Amino acid sequence: MQGLNPRMRKTLLSLLAVLVVALGGQQVFDTGTERRLEPASPADRPPNTTTFSDTLSGRMIRVDAKVKRVLKDDNEGSRHQRFLIETADGTSILVAHNIDLAPRVPGPHPGSMISLYGEYEWNEKGGVLHWTHHALRGDHEAGWVEYRGERYQ
Repeated sequence: MQGLNPRMRKTLLSLLAVLVVALGGQQVFDTGTERRLEPASPADRPPNTTTFSDTLSGRMIRVDAKVKRVLKDDNEGSRHQRFLIETADGTSILVAHNIDLAPRVPGPHPGSMISLYGEYEWNEKGGVLHWTHHALRGDHEAGWVEYRGERYQ
């Protein structure tokens, strides 16, 4: 996705996000800062829960979550391993892990816990997490996926 213009990238991410399904998670951190995210409407959610919103779009975030479903790889352009996660607040996020730039994550299996650090793009379906790999040119903060004690980036 690096070679795409911002409009094409956003369109591609939106199309990928259509595949998003629910999963379960534990914590959300903003670029290394341990800041708890506030619910969009406190009256609608119990206290001490987290939520995702368009205010996080384009930011690097950390998510600890459960894998909901493993999807087929996206082999058009840069190849991406894809799976769905659900956060603690029930937000569905599509993970698009670039396997041309980082090793494939062996598994993951539905119901298993996974930790991710990548760039979040919000959409009405919940969002997409990408850039879970090293930065080739050093022009972007590196991301990663941790699964069963191993880090893939």
